[in-house]
Amino acid sequence: MVHTAVGARKRVFLVSGSTLFGRGLENLLREEPRLDLVGCESDVQLAIQRIIELRLDAVIFDEDGPDGRLREVLTSILGRRPGTRVIGASTCTKAASVFIVASAR
Repeated sequence: MVHTAVGARKRVFLVSGSTLFGRGLENLLREEPRLDLVGCESDVQLAIQRIIELRLDAVIFDEDGPDGRLREVLTSILGRRPGTRVIGASTCTKAASVFIVASAR
C-alpha cells in the first residue's frame, strides 16, 4: 500500500463492467478533491495488470460486473499488493464490502 502524507490525495482505481455504474462512479470520484482517480478499466485481466503496476491506496470494484470475478480480483491484487484496500460495491444488493490484507512486516 502507498503511504500517503496527511492531506495528500488518495490514489484509487475503478473496475466496472457496467457503463452506467462505472461512468457515474468515475464522475463522482473525479469531483472529490481528496482522491486521484488514476485509472478505470472494464476488462478484469487488464485491470489486474494495471493495478499491480500502480501503487494505489484503494481499488473500487463493481461486484455485479465484470463477470462476477470478485474472487479472482481479490486474490490477484491482494496477493501481490498486500495492504491495498479493495472496495466492492453492488448495485443489485445495494451493499458495499471492504477487503484489506495487511502487509507482512
